[in-house]
Amino acid sequence: MPSLGHVLPDRKSALVFDLIPRTIASSIAARVRGEGHVWQKRFFSDKYAELNLKDEEVVFDILTSWRMGAGNVLEIWRCEACGRLWVQDWRTPNRLIAFQPEDEPVQDLFAVPEPEETVPEF
Repeated sequence: MPSLGHVLPDRKSALVFDLIPRTIASSIAARVRGEGHVWQKRFFSDKYAELNLKDEEVVFDILTSWRMGAGNVLEIWRCEACGRLWVQDWRTPNRLIAFQPEDEPVQDLFAVPEPEETVPEF
């Protein structure tokens, strides 16, 4: 969606640079020890462990679980007509706070280059 973005507040940067990598590493270590399902039960639930998901699905779910925490990552929308930004209020996730640009609206504000999608195969 070209008008949707995400904001990571600075006070939550430890989440991305510390907690998420440690959580993923913990999951990998448990899997290597043959205790992946035990780890999944503790972090997610008994039912989750029964799903027998692929590694990349578990990592995605770890990222998503941290992202969904209150105020961890906020959503931001841009009105394509007037350029107004609507930022999610971390205290009330269903509330949006509007900011109007002082200058003329910038087209394609969130149109950053696509990442290269090459993944090394082993």
